[in-house]
Amino acid sequence: MRSTTTPREVETWLCGLADWVVRTLVLLIVIVSAPISLWFCLKVIGQDERLVVSRLGRIRKTCGPGVALVLPCIERCVRITTRAQSTVIAEQQILTADGGIVRQGGETWWKVTNPLLVLTEVCDLQSTISTLIHNTFNNTLRKQELDHLTNRAQLIAATMQEELNEVVESWGVEITSVILSPVHVLEEPKLVSPLQPLLSALQGDSSTQADPLSAHMSTTQFVDRPSTSSQTAPRSDWRHMLISRLQAGLTLDMKEAVIAVHVDGQTPLLIAVSQGGVTELTSSTPADVTVSLAEETLHQLVQGEISPTSAWWKGLVRIQGDPEYLQLFSF
Repeated sequence: MRSTTTPREVETWLCGLADWVVRTLVLLIVIVSAPISLWFCLKVIGQDERLVVSRLGRIRKTCGPGVALVLPCIERCVRITTRAQSTVIAEQQILTADGGIVRQGGETWWKVTNPLLVLTEVCDLQSTISTLIHNTFNNTLRKQELDHLTNRAQLIAATMQEELNEVVESWGVEITSVILSPVHVLEEPKLVSPLQPLLSALQGDSSTQADPLSAHMSTTQFVDRPSTSSQTAPRSDWRHMLISRLQAGLTLDMKEAVIAVHVDGQTPLLIAVSQGGVTELTSSTPADVTVSLAEETLHQLVQGEISPTSAWWKGLVRIQGDPEYLQLFSF
C-alpha cells in the first residue's frame, strides 16, 4: 500500500531539517572560534532564576540553575525570577455594601511557578498582576459590609487569594499570601430600608411635640385600660402621622399600589399610593405590598435599639409583594 503524507507532516519535517542544519553550522562556528565564542554563549543562571531559551522563534527548553549554552544568532534567552514578589495596594476609600465608607489597603505576595507559561501567556507580568490584584481588591471589598471588614479580615483575604489563583494559575503564577491592612472607618453605614420612612414618620419632630407612638406604648405597658376607644385613639394619631409623612416623601414616578402595615396582628393600615398622593383605605382592598412586624420590634426601632436593616435581616420585619413598590419607603 502506498503511504500518504499530509502537507503538515512535510512542513514539520522540513522545519526540523532546517533547524538541524542551522544548529549544526552555528555549533561548528562556536567550536572553531572558541574560547572567544564561549564568553558570549555560556550563561550563568542563579538559584533563584530560570532561563527560557527559544530557537528560531520556538521555545525549546528551560534551563537553571547552573550554566547553560545559548547559541548566538539563532537562540534567544529570557531570565525569569522565581523569588516571591509583592504588590502593594495603597490605601483607598471604599464604599461598603451597607453604605459605609472606609479606608483600607493591603499587600499581595506571589511567585512564578511555570516560566514557560509566563513567557507565552502574559505580555507584561508585573503590570498584569498589579491590575488584576487591584480590581479583585476593589470588587471583593465593595461586596462586604462594614462589620465583615472589621471582624472577618482573614476570611476575606483567603477568599481574595482563592479568586486570584483561579485566574493566575493559567499564567504560571501562584498567589501565596494576601494581607489586608487595618480598616479605618471614615463614615458609618447609612442604613436605608423600606421601613426608613416609617421610622421617620413615627419619630416625628421631637423638638416641638412628644412621640405619640411612644406615649401610646408607654400607656399600653403600664396602664390597664379596658376601654377600647381609649386605646384606639393613639393608633389613629399614629396612622394619620404615617400617612402625612409618606405624603411628603412621595415621588412623581411612584407606581400605584396598595400597602398594608400589620402590627401584632391588629387591623392593618391600608394605604393607597398614586401620583395624586397617599390616602388611607377603609375597605378590604387587596394589598400589593405587606409589611408585618411586632409592636415590641416597632418600639425598639423607634428607640434606636435596633436598626431597620438588622430587624429586616433577622426576620423581625417581614415584607411581601413586589419589591418595586418599596420605593415608597425610600428603598
